[in-house]
Amino acid sequence: MMLERAALAFLAVNAVVDASLMVHRKCQGHTCNSPEFPLLDWDPVTQTCHCRAHPCHHDQNQDGNRVIHSCGADKPYLGFSYTADKNLNCECLANAAAGSVYIARELCPGHTCSDGENLLLDYDENEHKCVCSKHPCKDDSGVEHSCQTGEFPILSYHYDESGKLNCVCNSNYKANDEL
Repeated sequence: MMLERAALAFLAVNAVVDASLMVHRKCQGHTCNSPEFPLLDWDPVTQTCHCRAHPCHHDQNQDGNRVIHSCGADKPYLGFSYTADKNLNCECLANAAAGSVYIARELCPGHTCSDGENLLLDYDENEHKCVCSKHPCKDDSGVEHSCQTGEFPILSYHYDESGKLNCVCNSNYKANDEL
């Protein structure tokens, strides 16, 4: 009985992970390598993939003035989320977790995933709900990919045209002094 429950729990967790990573699965073969436009995103109107700027790099306050964000060494990565009423929230994180603006703002406003858990905000199209999915490179068929410490090492991923996961280390997000 205990073994059955453990097996069911294992299957339930894996089902969520397999059903997630919506944007990257829709955008197989696409990568974003420009520091100015590092985020892969989905446009449901045109049904196309595109690279976009990190929304916090163009943040403005209520008066319309540009807000410049900077992060310290303890939390060096600039992350974003959207409130339930779709207002941008920029914060410094211990782990790089920039995801899809479309998912965060349009499908899952008000939802966030815990920093430090290698979780990415995602949307399960089958269940029509927001989920936090483990970074796919943290368990790539039993292999845990990581990046060496250095100047903003970011473990990124994409799926090639055949659907194969590719995990790479890069620093294609703008550094603090470039914001």
